[in-house]
Amino acid sequence: MDAIKVQVILFWAAVTVYVAATCLNLIAIIFRKPNLTNFSPCLAVIGFLPHTAGIILRWMQTGHFPYWGKYEVFNSYAWAFILLYLVLFLIKRELKVTGTVLFPVAFFMIGIALTGSKETTEIPSTFLTYWLGVHVAFAKLAYGSGLISAFFGGLYLWRAGKSNTDSGEDVPGWVPSLDFCDFYTYRFAVFAFICMSIMIGAGAVWAYKAWGRYWGWDPVETWSLVSWFVYGTLLHLRVTMGWRGKRGAWLSIIAVFIVLFSYFGMPLIYDTVHEHLEL
Repeated sequence: MDAIKVQVILFWAAVTVYVAATCLNLIAIIFRKPNLTNFSPCLAVIGFLPHTAGIILRWMQTGHFPYWGKYEVFNSYAWAFILLYLVLFLIKRELKVTGTVLFPVAFFMIGIALTGSKETTEIPSTFLTYWLGVHVAFAKLAYGSGLISAFFGGLYLWRAGKSNTDSGEDVPGWVPSLDFCDFYTYRFAVFAFICMSIMIGAGAVWAYKAWGRYWGWDPVETWSLVSWFVYGTLLHLRVTMGWRGKRGAWLSIIAVFIVLFSYFGMPLIYDTVHEHLEL
């Protein structure tokens, strides 16, 4: 059995576990059985093991971390999101609620990855650099933390709406308090902003080493900068004008949609040097 077939089997094994975790979370939500979410970290570990094995096998096969083409990029993003979930759980157990969004995103990304070409291709020498690795790593952290910030923002709006209509009697037990949601909407927005800053800085250094210029107004570069400004504005409004609660929640959701547009939309609309790194 060749390396690619083994990778596909490993990734499908991970998908199966992530789907199971997603279904378990849905059952916990629909039937109000919050204790079922206690199994999520165990399932994350079970799925993460074959997922990691597949990533390592691809790395050994190509000689570089998986960041080239749809098959590698989406698999590595899904891997990074599950790793982020496990780290968050170890830091604070209550953050296991983030699995509600990270599990389905992960298996959806792996599904997209498996539709891409799995053949290895020669990568230009300009892409084989330490700074590109830093750029890609912090892009994954930025997008993952932005997604979690928007998730907590959505939970805040949901819980606030329930509280306004029926005194919170129908709020499921797994939904954190308003203060908890607001706190982590802001904290993950801060982390996304920091990671995005490092991502852009490392990308600029890589661009200088590759093409002799720090900035070229590539479409993905430009929209990454727009995303950075949006998160900076979100944090500025919170600190200086007290924009928290519903306004902060809505801003976090708007911000992640802009990030998604820069990630998915730009490579489809315009030619970009990020095409192989993004899709």
